[in-house]
Order: sequence, then structure tokens, then C-alpha cells
Amino acid sequence: MVTPFGNNVVTIGDDMWIIYRAIRESQFRNPDFELIKRWFRCDKVFRKDGMIYFCRLIPSIEFKEIKDD
Repeated sequence: MVTPFGNNVVTIGDDMWIIYRAIRESQFRNPDFELIKRWFRCDKVFRKDGMIYFCRLIPSIEFKEIKDD
């Protein structure tokens, strides 16, 4: 999928997330992820392969197709 966000979008389940920050897990000692999420204005924190990803949810919309008669 090509997005205007580049490669900073991940899909988890039915949700799409913008990766706002990615930081090596080794840079943290005893992190307060709730505080860091507020600081970065992020919704969720994911962890994979020694990295911590601070992400923002891309809201999905419901739409109705309008047809021209």
C-alpha cells in the first residue's frame, strides 16, 4: 500500500497506525510509558525486535457512496 505517510504506517488488526517515534528498547531503564505517550501525543506503544514504537491511530471513517443518477 502506498501512503502519503511513507513507510511510517503499520496495520495491526483492522487499525492503521502512524509511527511517530521509534526508540531502541535499550535506551530505557524504567520508563513511564503513559507519561511518554502524553509527551509525544501518542495513542499506543508497541514493542518489536528490541524497538519501542510510539504510534498514533489513523481514524477510520464510515462512508456512503453517492451515485450520480
